[in-house]
Amino acid sequence: MSEITEEKKKILKEVIKQLHAGASSQEVKERFKQVLETVNSLEIAKIEQELIKEGISREEIQRLCDVHLAVFREQLKKQKAEE
Repeated sequence: MSEITEEKKKILKEVIKQLHAGASSQEVKERFKQVLETVNSLEIAKIEQELIKEGISREEIQRLCDVHLAVFREQLKKQKAEE
């Protein structure tokens, strides 16, 4: 993985750990939004698969997916409003 992808992976891991520790999706949404602005869905899926291989449970990854959806919905609403 490239250096920038390693940084993205590090941030995603931190977000997952925060969610696992009980943080609400709202609490981590802004930080996660910063990562989403620089990655595409394929890259997110690859990072998630790597995290699963490293031992992070699918359940923890699922929590992150809930955050993905919330952020994506928010961005789509903004785009629609701008049109």
